[in-house]
Amino acid sequence: MNKRESKYGISEYNPPKTLMTAAEYRTRMDELANMPSKTSVGNEFYDKLENLRNDLYDMITYNTDEVSPEGNVYYISNVGDDNADGKSPNTAWRTLEKVNSVNLAGGDAVLLRRGDMWRENLILKSGVTFSAYGVGPKPQIRLAYDGKNDAKWLKTDMENIWVFDKVLDDKDIGLVLFNNGEFYAERKYTFATLTEDFSYMFCNEFCFEEENVWDNKVYVYCSKGNPADVFEQVDISRHGSTIQLPGLSHDILVKNIETFFGQDYFFAGSTKNIRIEYCTFAWAGGTALKRSTGERVRFGGGGGCWHSCDGMIMDHCYFTQHFDTAVTPQYNWHEEKPAIFKDYRVQDCLIEYTEYSFEYFNSQSNHDDNCFDGLYFGYNFCRLGGKGFGDKKSGSRYIKSWRHENVCYNSLFENNIFDRAESLSIEVISHAPGKSFDEVSYDYLPKMRKNIYIEPKDKDFANINCITYKYNEASFITLQKLGIEDDPVYLFAE
Repeated sequence: MNKRESKYGISEYNPPKTLMTAAEYRTRMDELANMPSKTSVGNEFYDKLENLRNDLYDMITYNTDEVSPEGNVYYISNVGDDNADGKSPNTAWRTLEKVNSVNLAGGDAVLLRRGDMWRENLILKSGVTFSAYGVGPKPQIRLAYDGKNDAKWLKTDMENIWVFDKVLDDKDIGLVLFNNGEFYAERKYTFATLTEDFSYMFCNEFCFEEENVWDNKVYVYCSKGNPADVFEQVDISRHGSTIQLPGLSHDILVKNIETFFGQDYFFAGSTKNIRIEYCTFAWAGGTALKRSTGERVRFGGGGGCWHSCDGMIMDHCYFTQHFDTAVTPQYNWHEEKPAIFKDYRVQDCLIEYTEYSFEYFNSQSNHDDNCFDGLYFGYNFCRLGGKGFGDKKSGSRYIKSWRHENVCYNSLFENNIFDRAESLSIEVISHAPGKSFDEVSYDYLPKMRKNIYIEPKDKDFANINCITYKYNEASFITLQKLGIEDDPVYLFAE
């Protein structure tokens, strides 16, 4: 394991002397996209690939760009005072709750102090910039209970099972994390199955115990003793969005902020001109959902657009440990309003340890009013898909769409690295507008060019319009159905 990478991707704060520039990163990606395909690659190639990953991680994590707002600037720090005016570092506000409660004007900026951390969420506001000030690590928003200080852990009368003695008003708890990722708890739904170290159960409507034990508390199996004594840090992820993006929001910049935990990082409909730069989104999702059939499933993790958008860019961001997807524009509802996703871009990002890197779907019919227009996914480094927190393996995809029309215009996926998915690399589906899935269409799929695929030979590789294809020397024929304009690069993992 590279010394700059922890077990699950988040390194200790240790900025290098120099950083790769955005232009240098694209040059290195272009070089890879123009290399010849190979039936096998050795350790030298993987070292080069790992170095590129690390340099991209550093470029994102240690970015110190400052913003230049036109209006008032408000400062937030852990040593601030909500009764101050917030207009200087010396008169900073203390809480995100204060930020959420005040009226901000277009052109204003909210700056969070580097090195500080808040266990609450942030509500974005139209026309406002949200970023960082000071020196040191990026400010963190961790939507999680402090498992060492918010309440005591009590020993139950069940062997090695401890209860966090706090009634939680969250709809669900999707994750319990120890030592910032050294261990994460496997979720259980009955006390009878809560028998392995660091597994947990949230006793609410989603567990399978009788209703009279629903106390809305978290239980953890820990044979080594009190979790607060065993671990230096315990985080109990809360329900909700770490960053709330209200519907109809517009003209927002978020830069150099790290978010952890929560159901997702934001999810909103009918937004316009939203830009997210040099941010980290980690350890999100895993919450339960009860379907109308009574089935319980887990979901969540990423963020994006629901219903429609006009301009959203995720640029130079780091996504890791999402239970489902890192990024997603989607719509799955039945009403007459148009659902058009316009100019949705994900570029120059590092995406790892997620179930899906990029998920998109639009269930609405009538492609004139319901479509993706200008969908772009380019120069992203996607790796270790299906590993880590999600751990579903059989469902992992770097690109994933569901069984809907999914009509795409002017859409392009280019110069991405898709490195050894646990399951498939790609699953995309589209059919002729207004037709059945017996009349599939390749004309409305996103175009693909110069992507880099790294997989073992003869592994299941892609599912295109419900047909699964193997990874081999003929894979370019498979991808021709996705309208490839230039030959992709195929590297066969040993």
